[in-house]
Amino acid sequence: MSSHKPSRDDLIISAVDVRAALEHLYANVELAQTPLAHSGWVVEAGATVLQRAQAVRSLLLDAIEALRPVRPLQAQQQGSGRSYEVLSLRYVSCLSIDEIAERLAVGSRQVYRDLRRAEEELAALLPGQRRPAPLPSAATAFQAELAALARPQDQMDLRTLLESALGTVRALAQHKGVELHFVPPTAPVTVTVTPGIAQEMLIQILSALIQQCTAGHVLVVRCRRAGEVAEVRIGEVGAALAWDNPLLQNALLMAQMLEMGASLQPKTNGLERELVLPFAVAALRTLLVVEDNPGVTELYQRYLQGSGWRAAIVTQPGETVQAARELQPDAILLDVLMPEVDGWTLLQALRATPDLARIPVMICSVINDPELAQALGASAALPKPLSRLELLDALARVSRGYSAGAPGAASAPPSPAPHLR
Repeated sequence: MSSHKPSRDDLIISAVDVRAALEHLYANVELAQTPLAHSGWVVEAGATVLQRAQAVRSLLLDAIEALRPVRPLQAQQQGSGRSYEVLSLRYVSCLSIDEIAERLAVGSRQVYRDLRRAEEELAALLPGQRRPAPLPSAATAFQAELAALARPQDQMDLRTLLESALGTVRALAQHKGVELHFVPPTAPVTVTVTPGIAQEMLIQILSALIQQCTAGHVLVVRCRRAGEVAEVRIGEVGAALAWDNPLLQNALLMAQMLEMGASLQPKTNGLERELVLPFAVAALRTLLVVEDNPGVTELYQRYLQGSGWRAAIVTQPGETVQAARELQPDAILLDVLMPEVDGWTLLQALRATPDLARIPVMICSVINDPELAQALGASAALPKPLSRLELLDALARVSRGYSAGAPGAASAPPSPAPHLR
């Protein structure tokens, strides 16, 4: 006898249900208890907590990704693009409302309104994303979930990441009578991580170690930069911890699957043992911004905060070629409408200069003419006003091409332009 499974017509997913699941996207137990996780359409009956959480998380992440614009947004498409942007920042990257408001240069109320609209849009997408998949065996469930965790990475301040994880486990430490001692890095360190997943890994490691301690023990967390790696070191004072307990091993498996690695070093710095977690330090790349509007350049500088990019500003267009020669930037963002010289002339000058011809140039203007931009050798044509997500997506695309040694967008430089110093 076959049982009826919900179809698209049978299922109504509300924005409230979607929000409840998104708010616990990386917390397996809470996610598995949401209404969405108990829908027979999403996962088959009899699934474990881990399997329900994995199915719902994959469903939501795929749905959010479906909202990503496939090309630079036109003005009439800004609503859809903003939905992807706010959902990604809030639920995938785990930013606060105030942080999102600052990055998007809008008010907090606007962020809330954008989120509510985005959640409704996401709910409308869900009955069509996927059908229930065969359940993995219990033995491979955890590994299968980790394999599904590979999400786009971002740059984040390491101290902020650690303080957030320590704040989550502080109540547990107080309950156990365990002291948490945090030694922050001596200088700001930006690392490349998937923020929510990296934080969950740190929380699980700290929780596993705290649960083994007894009252009076001290858990020390410190970090330092060693070249291109930032090491997070976690050790115990006055405790004989079992480093092979299942909860800790699951967390270390997560680190291994995320290619972060982990090692156990005995008797260092007065501690019995230290667990060492290496994080990749984000290398800052340079974006040369040619723009005569101070308000716009300030906005771009805010967009690039925490992204792994820094902005070098040129407000006098005639100095563009000289600045590019001196800085050798990783990419150039070029306005078109400027009083001294127009962006099209600058683009031709850059493409006609041998030592600059392979640097990606992105045209950003209220004049949206991508065909002309491509014909003149631009790597991308972006419309104004430009959102943070559009800028970072474009930088990711053009920097991949540049790293591979490809020229901008043209197979050969255009004809020489008038001389510009």
